[in-house]
This record gives sequence, C-alpha cells and structure tokens, in this order.
Amino acid sequence: MRVFSFDPSEHRETFLSEGWLHIKNGVTPEFVEVMRDFVARELSPEKLEQFALAGKKGQGRFEFPSEVDFPGELYDVLSQVCGLDRETIALSERHINAYNNDAKPDPTPHKDRDASKVSVGLCIERADSEVVIYPGASRELNPYVSAATYYDSLPSDQKPEKVLTEDQAVAIRDEPGDVVMFYGSAIWHLRRRSAGSVNLYLKFNDFDYDPLGEDPTTIERQERTRELLRDDGELQQAVVKPSRQLEQLTHLFSRNALEVRQARLWGRDPVALDEQEFQLLQSLNGGRDVSVLGTDAAGRVRRLAEHGVIDLIPRG
Repeated sequence: MRVFSFDPSEHRETFLSEGWLHIKNGVTPEFVEVMRDFVARELSPEKLEQFALAGKKGQGRFEFPSEVDFPGELYDVLSQVCGLDRETIALSERHINAYNNDAKPDPTPHKDRDASKVSVGLCIERADSEVVIYPGASRELNPYVSAATYYDSLPSDQKPEKVLTEDQAVAIRDEPGDVVMFYGSAIWHLRRRSAGSVNLYLKFNDFDYDPLGEDPTTIERQERTRELLRDDGELQQAVVKPSRQLEQLTHLFSRNALEVRQARLWGRDPVALDEQEFQLLQSLNGGRDVSVLGTDAAGRVRRLAEHGVIDLIPRG
C-alpha cells in the first residue's frame, strides 16, 4: 500500500520556488481509510478527554501499518519534492491532531519547532477549517525547540499579530485526501476554524534531528549504540554522531562567573558536561571515528553514549 498518489517530480519545481504545495487527492484512497480507521480506534472521544486541553487539540502518535513502506516511501517522496538530503533525512513528528469543538476559530500564527524543516499535513476530516500560511512574510527560521519559545522571544512589535498582513496570506481549503506541505519552521501558519477537523501531521528535516524519537530508525540507532557499548573493540571502530534527540548544548555563566555546560535531550533532565566533553560534541558535525578523537576520548564517548547524548554507528 502506498501513502502518496502523486509523482514527486511533478511538484518539485513548485515547492522549491514557492516553499509550499497543496496537492489535491495526493493521498491514496486506501491510506485515507487507514487513517480514518486509526482515528476511530485510537482517538475516541473517551481517550481524547483524558489528555486534550480545553480549546486545544487531541493528539496521538500515528502508527503506520506493516503493508506501508515506512519510513522509506516518506523519505523518498519528501527528498525528491523538497530537495532534502536522502542520506540524513529524519521524520521528527507523526501526529494525528483532532481539534476540539471549542478550539479558537482564529488562533495566532506560529512557526513549528526547529526540527520541522518541512511540515506535511494529510487531511482526514476538514470540517469547516482551512490552513492559512504566510509565504510572503519573513522566513526567519525558528531556532528553538518549540513554537511558543520562538513567539516569546520576539519583541512586541515583531509578534505575528502585529506584522502579518492579509496580502501575505494564502488560505488553503484542504479536503480529505489532500496534501499540504511547506517550510514549517520558517513560514508562519495556522489552522482557521479548526473545530472538528482531523489531520495527520508529518514533520521532516535533513539534519539528522528527531527530538521526540518518533522516527523508527532513531530507535534502531539507539539499540545499536547499546550493542556497541558492550564491546570495547567494537566501540573503538565506531563512528560517533550527535544523538538524534540532542536538542541543545548550553554554556552559561552564573552571577558569580561559574561556568555551566549542559546537553539537553527532549523529556529528560539535562546532562552536565565538562569542557572537554562540550568541545567533543561541538567537533562532531556529521560524525567522526572514535579512533581519531584522541587516546583519552574513549571514556568520554562511553559516558556520553550511556547518557544518550551521542549515537554510535558501525563504521562502513
């Protein structure tokens, strides 16, 4: 079973020039039914009531059925349409969002978290809603781990409600089976009159970043890291990469000039770092062999891997 029904090559030029796409009936009818079945089974009103906030939306991680080439098909299509690097692409979110009946009809525009280079929405139930994007406005990237943090960082005269204008907006009335994709962390957007609508949102980047751990290859990498840690010989032959769930490296000075260095992973307590560990993490970039990091690096690599701050990849 395929997720998408369109030819990626037919939409690449438009996306790369405009930064967004609306593809009518871009999802196969079979997969639309899969999504609807999942919503009926996993996001019943009773389950939504357990965690949905008033005026917000119920949210659940979508599980792809075994007959779908997951995540291979998603990688192939998004890398072709959006020009993402196929070797380093990551799926950073796969959430079903079901908007409550009391959802705010005209919410404030936002930009998605930094891991959402490309945001993709698959419409399941539209109700009376529409996606509104602002491709003509500033495309400054959200560098933070949440939309709220970016919003709060802006001066009052640069908030979206102050600077965005109607001539910059594009309203998309997506129907069940439609695909909408755009640069999620760069383009302001919202869903207007969202009450009753249901969508599957998929978020991608090509800088190897999956803070929530929702890409199945992230889980595989973590399992392989634990295996390599059991054998010092294999550890010495491994390639070290920053963990896909590493959100931030912070280096700050307290009031009395004490230095604090930390690694932050989503949903976990920060990991304290010494100066050498901090420098090691900054030096990794796309990955480095353990053997070239220096004779005293193995112990630091082991400690950082045990805390989930780095991933170990078998060489070759």
